[in-house]
Amino acid sequence: MERLGFHYYPDTNHYRQSDLNKWLPELINLGASWLVMHAPYKRAIPEFFIKGLIKSGINPILQYNMKIDQSSNTDDFNVILHAYAKWGVKNIIFFDRPNMQASWSPSLWLKYDPVDKFLDIFAPLAKQLISHKITPLFPPLEPGGDYWDTAFLRSALQGLSRRGEKDILDKLVITCYSSPRSKPLNWGAGGQERWPDSRPYSKSAKGQDHFGFRIFDWYITIVKAVLMETKPVFLLGLNGEGYRKQSNPYLDIAKLLAYEELKDVDPLPNEIIGGAFELPQFTKNQEIYSKNISTLNEEKIIKSIKEWIIERDRSSSKEPISTFRIKHYLLLPTYDWGIADWHLDVIRPYVKKYKPTIGYSLIEASHAQRVTVIGGNQLFPEEELRKLRNNGVVVERIEGDGTEIATVLAKH
Repeated sequence: MERLGFHYYPDTNHYRQSDLNKWLPELINLGASWLVMHAPYKRAIPEFFIKGLIKSGINPILQYNMKIDQSSNTDDFNVILHAYAKWGVKNIIFFDRPNMQASWSPSLWLKYDPVDKFLDIFAPLAKQLISHKITPLFPPLEPGGDYWDTAFLRSALQGLSRRGEKDILDKLVITCYSSPRSKPLNWGAGGQERWPDSRPYSKSAKGQDHFGFRIFDWYITIVKAVLMETKPVFLLGLNGEGYRKQSNPYLDIAKLLAYEELKDVDPLPNEIIGGAFELPQFTKNQEIYSKNISTLNEEKIIKSIKEWIIERDRSSSKEPISTFRIKHYLLLPTYDWGIADWHLDVIRPYVKKYKPTIGYSLIEASHAQRVTVIGGNQLFPEEELRKLRNNGVVVERIEGDGTEIATVLAKH
């Protein structure tokens, strides 16, 4: 399943061949498409481990969890990042919870504005990732936190925009810790717009807040308000906290990631590209590191996900069920100065005839059964279109000047 992922061990000691042999079959059986892994600071995760995951259809997301003051020298990472890019790594997170004082050197946190200083360190690293064709992921924030997370995110995005970091903003993926926190899965759905009484550093008794699974709704609202566009979002820290009070959040969240509808729960927004569960076999409890899934207390939870995946695959093989929300999407380019009127003019007869959904977002396009792309490789890189095709989307590219595009569309 394209959006289902998991966290690996919270250390850097489990990258041996024996570890890959042990856990890769389990991850495949769980339908994993993503694996979030802690990256060593001074060395690379072995090539065989990275390539073994990618060959099995699992995309690694590497996270560097060092103190923020340990990363000012980008030269330290250049050789390692070059190797990761060569091996196929596409996504890296630098840092963890930068809105918490514990993530910093005390002198930096107290001496400087945390957001500005964070951007001083984060921006060069993000640009270095981009130079290696690796996507920078904005690090997850602690919900609430010493510096309130929603305020930190807003200030950071404003700071990147103010600094003119267009390349970073164009490529950036937002992450968030999306634990249910013993609350219903729909707690806080709709974000600040639906719950206007919720304020930073205050837990209002008048409504709901962002302390729950739907924290991404609040972050997406902030991104749209600051950047006037959406950004992809990846969910981290998914778990079954409070599962005894609910049916099975593990399974319910997995179903949401698979585009299934649940009663009384809003569907996930199109911006969500994936999510990573914390599994009990990869917890910080050293006593269960060597145990098998079948011996864990959470056996029923994991088993239920496996059984659901098996049944879902069996049903799909008998009667394929389309997960596409949009039948036909016409993807148009945007420019720094806006939208080209001549694009709107040349597509008018085509739109009247076929009535496609018109938009400007690759994220939205990923939910269409068929996508017609207007524009060349500079506007929509072939690598991005290949991702759509790999997910079963039928993609047609039409490029050229206005006359050429109109001619091709007229032949349809």
